[in-house]
Amino acid sequence: MDEEKVMRKLIKDLRTGLYVAMIMYLLSKYGTLHGYRIRVLIQEVSGGYLNPSESTIYESLKMMSKLGLVESFWAETGYGPPRKYYKLTDFGMRIWGRLRSELRGFIKIIREVVGDLGD
Repeated sequence: MDEEKVMRKLIKDLRTGLYVAMIMYLLSKYGTLHGYRIRVLIQEVSGGYLNPSESTIYESLKMMSKLGLVESFWAETGYGPPRKYYKLTDFGMRIWGRLRSELRGFIKIIREVVGDLGD
């Protein structure tokens, strides 16, 4: 198997989960956001390291909506066409609280593993 292909697949899978966590974090912090603003905030929060495409954001939001984590609605912006906004549901807020605890455990393990790489 091609090494670069494997790396792209593994990184894509890691980022997919990270994007969902980032979206949940941002919606828990800011309340209601539209997709483009979520994308910009992910770039800002990650210091530019993460640069998701618009389709990646909307695919994540669609999946999260199917799981009952977010709900969406259309609203006028006062400039330009209406935008679709997203917010965490009550269920999504409960899941975010549980997910944060899991992420803390993951971070602890990742620090241990990365610290042992010797580079």
